[in-house]
Amino acid sequence: MARSRKPSAPGRTKIPKDVVSATTRRLRKAFAGTGEALGADLAVVAQQRYLYLETVEKPAEIVQGLIPARFGKRGGRQRTPLGRMVWDGDAERWGLEFYKWSDDCWDEDNEAGTHGGTPEECIVEATLGW
Repeated sequence: MARSRKPSAPGRTKIPKDVVSATTRRLRKAFAGTGEALGADLAVVAQQRYLYLETVEKPAEIVQGLIPARFGKRGGRQRTPLGRMVWDGDAERWGLEFYKWSDDCWDEDNEAGTHGGTPEECIVEATLGW
């Protein structure tokens, strides 16, 4: 059964730290070139054998210097899952699983037909599928 949320062991990952760092840099650079980057930042969370990809809503100024109340003390910025990249031991080839909103779980059976690939290919596929 797929998990609806990230595993409960934050920060614990089987992916080498240098791979997480390098892949995160590549993902953020590739994400900056997408249309999604105008309204959101990319968050990458490494847990177990996955890199979870989430968009984090950017605060919008209504008037210069005035940020909407929802970005204040309550709740923070909204995070939206894009997908998760699956580590199989190769930093250049990743699997990709979308988040299935209809079932509130991850697409472990690949019903969406994702291809995965390099980190850059994964972020493009994840933002197009979003």
